[in-house]
Amino acid sequence: MWLAKPVDRPFPIRLASVILERRGADMADYETGLERNAANHQPLSPLGFLERAASVFPERTAIVHGERRIDYAEMF
Repeated sequence: MWLAKPVDRPFPIRLASVILERRGADMADYETGLERNAANHQPLSPLGFLERAASVFPERTAIVHGERRIDYAEMF
């Protein structure tokens, strides 16, 4: 297994702190005019996931049980 060596320089930590500082300032830009509507909000549910998976990837394998394979279209 490949493991990354620890970095002796403070660069990654400093970069992360700069990103977090800017994130607070930039978030206000994204919060304007984003009330929930059909274009930007969709409740998550297993049935919604299955419906989308069946429409986008109907022939991809959804379930493997021993030798049996079931694709998303069949599962839906």
